[in-house]
Formats: sequence, structure tokens, C-alpha cells
Amino acid sequence: MEEGSGDEKGQAIQELLKSCPKTVPQRFVQPDGYGPRDRRCTTLGLEIPVIDMLHDRSTMLRELKEACQDWGFFQVVNHGVDMEVVRNLRRLAYEFYVMPSQEKRKWRRKTGESAGYGAFGKSSDGTSDWVDTLCMYLSPESARNVETVWPDKPELLRVYVDEAGKQIGEYAQKLAADLSESLGLPRDHFKEVLADSVASLRLNLYPLCPFADRVLGVGAHSDMDTFTILIEESEKEGLEVLKNGLWLPVKPVRDGLIVNIGDVTQASSNGKYKSQGHRALVFEHSERVSIVVNYSPLPGVSICPAQELLSSSHPAMYRQSSYADYIDLCQADKSLGRDRVDSLLC
Repeated sequence: MEEGSGDEKGQAIQELLKSCPKTVPQRFVQPDGYGPRDRRCTTLGLEIPVIDMLHDRSTMLRELKEACQDWGFFQVVNHGVDMEVVRNLRRLAYEFYVMPSQEKRKWRRKTGESAGYGAFGKSSDGTSDWVDTLCMYLSPESARNVETVWPDKPELLRVYVDEAGKQIGEYAQKLAADLSESLGLPRDHFKEVLADSVASLRLNLYPLCPFADRVLGVGAHSDMDTFTILIEESEKEGLEVLKNGLWLPVKPVRDGLIVNIGDVTQASSNGKYKSQGHRALVFEHSERVSIVVNYSPLPGVSICPAQELLSSSHPAMYRQSSYADYIDLCQADKSLGRDRVDSLLC
């Protein structure tokens, strides 16, 4: 997914709605066959796995392995993150988004940068996404820029971004070790990838949309990172996962975390774990705030299958690349779409 400063006019979706409350510019309309209603299935009864961290370790690791192989998505409960902190952060996010436009513009994302406030950008097919974001880097320390990027209003927003980021980060370190162990790798394999990693926290607002049946909050894509942790509002089903060619809605478990595997993990696992396509819907009569934390390697980190997973009968599926080169490749060729990790196939 390409992040940018918003639509071609650099206008946040909220501002666009104020000027045109009953219309949607053509740049947001999905092409035929790619809209919210296309290939959508709500009748199969399939749901992404839910993993309870209080299960005995062997059961938990088996469930984790199966979820990563079959879905690339799972939900986690009893994860140790204080959800009261998360609820306070979401409340403050709503307060930020209802502030006057001139106040929010103080934190507007600069051209070519990801951190800051503004519309998200465009999907790989060039269609604009119906979502406003506030993105803040949690690490490395040199990228945080708290005073210039993290809004100082509403009061305590910075405090709760920092606290939520720390707690979710603690779970991310456990997850990295568990992913390694579930693959039969040393527990520090992915922890080394995440050491001094780039972590960002986004507060995504999906505003009301007068033509929600033709527009997507975020178009179909996979994540380029190691993995992503998402916290949705429990009563709102806005996330959909691609499974067997169909889009299946995800019903968020109360106080759960939604995790999806990224391209880096797919390559590192030699294709055993899947970086699955997904998208976000919008609705005509309700808005929502999603909290998204992405974990990515530093630019110079090498992406390649773990040597322990390779043999004469299981050769490397992916060639070695630095993470920076992989990002450049994806940004240069938008046609790669959600299968862009295949660009690294040997």
C-alpha cells in the first residue's frame, strides 16, 4: 500500500466530506469487479483462527503454525495488552478527528513522508482510499519526532500512544519468538529481525461514505512488513481477508488483537507462512477508528529464507534482497499488487 499526502488535491477525507457531503469523486470509485460487493462471501461460516495465549504452549504453537499456514491471519486473546489503555487511545483518536481542520493541519504529513496526519493515499491500482490517518513512529528513536509529528492535542494523546505502543511492542516481541519456534527456528530468529526495527502506530479513521457500495477504505493489498497488529472496534466488521478467491469478513473478538503475516515473514519462512491479501470496508451510516501497528526491518536488513528451512528437497523459493531494495521494487512497479512478494521468487 502506498502512503501519501492524500488524494491528488492533498485533501483529507473529512475535509472532502464537508465540501461534498453527498458525492464521491471518481478517483475513489473501485473498478468493476473490485468493489466491496464483488466476490464477497458471508455465508460460509469461515472465520480466522482465534489463539488463546493461556493455552498450553504446545497447543498454542500448533494453532499459531496452522493459522499462519492456512490463513496468514489470526486473532489473539489473553495477550497481556491492557485494553483499557487501548480504549482510551481510541477515544482520544476520535477527539483528535473532531477537532477543527486548522488544528489538525498543524500535523499534516509532509510530501514523501509517512508520519503525520492526512489521507492515506492510493491502492496499487491507482484508486484512492477512503481513510484518514494519523501515523506516528514508535521506533527507532531517531524516527519518533514526538514534538513535531505527534499531536499535543487532545491532552494525553501522546501519553497513550506511547503506552499503547510499549505494551503492543512487548507482545510483538513474544510473537516474534513464537513465530520462530513454530517454524522450528531458534526463538531469536525473528527477534533479531525486529531488533531496532521500524515500528509505526496509525490511528485510521474511516469516515462515513455516501457510496459505500463502490468505495473501499483501503484497497486489496498485502503488507510489506514482518507482521502487523490491528485492533478493531469489536462491534464493527470492516476488515476482510481473501480466502480461496473470496472476501471473508472478520468479526473482531472483544479485547482481541488481529495479527497478519507480512511479506518479510513469508519470504523468511520460505513460503510456509502466508502474507494474505486483505482490504478495509467503509459504511454509509457509521465511522470507525482502527489502531494499526506495523513492524518492519531496518532498510539494510537482508530478506531471505532461513537457512535452517532449506535442503536439497526444499530449496530457497525467494532470492536475497535488502528490505530497502524490496520497498523500492514495490514502489516502482505498482502492478505487483498484493502478490508483490512473488517478485522475489527465484
